[in-house]
Amino acid sequence: MPRTFRIASLGFLLVFLSAGVEIDSLDGAERELTLAERARQEGELIIWAVGEIQFQTMVADRFKKKYPFMRRVEAIRLASEKLRTRLLIEAQSGKKSNVDVIGVSGFELL
Repeated sequence: MPRTFRIASLGFLLVFLSAGVEIDSLDGAERELTLAERARQEGELIIWAVGEIQFQTMVADRFKKKYPFMRRVEAIRLASEKLRTRLLIEAQSGKKSNVDVIGVSGFELL
């Protein structure tokens, strides 16, 4: 696996599971085990992203391969305007969002 993907997959997992967890205090192996256990409990990963659907699908497929216990891994591509609107509507509604990772690069949401 290329180094960039390892970083991306760990980054997805960190974003996905780090809320409320003292991840910074854990060492590498303990961090990986804790994140994997939290992923197992959650069981799904939802990604909203701007960009190439082929790349998002590749990342989702590799994530499923690395974490086969995940029941659902879904990558959804949205145009930047739609992503921004969807995020604002969800934030204003006060309801918990089902999205775990938001993938943007640069200033797409401005």
